[in-house]
Amino acid sequence: YVVGRIRSAARRKAQGKPPRPPDTSSPFLFAIPAFCDVFGSGLASVGMMFIPAAVWQMMRGSLIIFTSILTVVVLKRQLQTYHWVSVGITICGLVCVGWAAIADSREDHSAGHSVVATVTGISFVLVAQITAAFQYVLEEYMLQGMRLSAKKTIGMEGFWGIVYMSVMVLAMNYLPSSD
Repeated sequence: YVVGRIRSAARRKAQGKPPRPPDTSSPFLFAIPAFCDVFGSGLASVGMMFIPAAVWQMMRGSLIIFTSILTVVVLKRQLQTYHWVSVGITICGLVCVGWAAIADSREDHSAGHSVVATVTGISFVLVAQITAAFQYVLEEYMLQGMRLSAKKTIGMEGFWGIVYMSVMVLAMNYLPSSD
């Protein structure tokens, strides 16, 4: 980030443009989307333990639905009719996948997937996708609405992700377990 700012300043000076004003955004601002990323990834991974991998992968398509809704609600954007038709088709597909997974878990207990486990796994994946949609919409707001640097946004989110994961790994190291 720092090297990019120096190169950008030199390039702007060579072109006769005034330097960009310094970025005064708080580094703590980027902790929110980083937390959403870590939390959503963890929750989706837990959900995968309860449902087949194919169902997990298809249920991740719900991100389209939640991102569309949050874009309208938070960013105040209007989606075109074909966007809403696509969201509707996605909802129909996900209902079919979820229903089939639940019906399959009722019939076949040999795979170790009960109805309660399947519903729990699907719920975890859906909450994870809501968290990811919130992260994406927040990042878009930060990049477009607040006019923050994309490089700084990615770098600071990576920094906060490392901090969160380091704390979690240290905490997990001291948890009692049978391993």
